[in-house]
Amino acid sequence: KIPNYRYDLRLSHVNHITPRLDFRGQFEKISDYNFLKDFYEDRYYKDPQPPTFAALEYQFDRFSASLYVRPKVNYYNTETERLPEFRIDTPRQELFKNIYDQGETSAANLKMRWRDYDRARTAGNLIDPEDYAAFRFDSLHMFYYPFKLFDNINLIPRLGGRVTSYSKSSRTKVDSDE
Repeated sequence: KIPNYRYDLRLSHVNHITPRLDFRGQFEKISDYNFLKDFYEDRYYKDPQPPTFAALEYQFDRFSASLYVRPKVNYYNTETERLPEFRIDTPRQELFKNIYDQGETSAANLKMRWRDYDRARTAGNLIDPEDYAAFRFDSLHMFYYPFKLFDNINLIPRLGGRVTSYSKSSRTKVDSDE
């Protein structure tokens, strides 16, 4: 159902609080699902569900740390909320003689919030999906060993690993084909 009064309220802000501390935020409340397509088609095709978020990031000498929050604002969108997510990013840097490390580690409280439907579902399995939540820890590290082969060929072999863990998982077993 299209409301009589349609609107798009969009506020965004970037603030360099200190030379090393930044705040970035965006709030976007839209009256209905079709508003962007009807009035701002170019924006709709770039991002049909613009996010609302707030992020605080501090740049240390050898890594950055950030706190990120992304709530659900528009009832008609399906959104994975991050309430909050803490993240540490390390750019590629030398650990030992000619061995480099690059990584990212995050811990997030995630909540899957499905869209609210205007009418009862009459197609498919007739069941609306239920919201669910889980805590996630994720860490990715890549190691590099660059060297020259002959005079003009550089090779950079790399080795990496990722660990991801959730506090809750599927009730049914999921195999690698799925």
